[in-house]
Amino acid sequence: MLSDKVKYSDDGEPHATAGIRILNAIDYHNLTNVSIILIRYFGGTKLGVGSLGIAYFTAANSVLEKSKIIGSSLCLKILVTINFNHINYLLHLIKTHQVIIEESNFSTNASYKLLIKRNNLEKFKIDFQKIFTSSSELFITSEFFVFNCNLDKIIAINDI
Repeated sequence: MLSDKVKYSDDGEPHATAGIRILNAIDYHNLTNVSIILIRYFGGTKLGVGSLGIAYFTAANSVLEKSKIIGSSLCLKILVTINFNHINYLLHLIKTHQVIIEESNFSTNASYKLLIKRNNLEKFKIDFQKIFTSSSELFITSEFFVFNCNLDKIIAINDI
């Protein structure tokens, strides 16, 4: 989510038998931001390049099939201040753009702390500016969060 970097290593095994085969298993399951560490103990029998590659893929694939996959999204924190008579418009935007309300405060205006998926931010900003006047405020912080879709838990990321 933070970058498009992909790294793998054969770590002393014959070329293209370990790292790329583990990466193929990750790609097969369409996963990102995953790390798999496989330890192989040599039992005295040489498998050959083909069989060794299959063994690594099978082991990684087996682990991924048995693992609980937890979906998460990189989110940004947004601070929004609006007039009370615009709350329904904001709630509609929140629903449309899959925004999470972290906190709300109602004093002289309605203020919200929101979490939005990074890839939804630009469309949200455009729609916000179409609906709301200059009396409304939208401030995007530099704080990133990972929203864990399965556990409904927000995890802060420091120093990104």
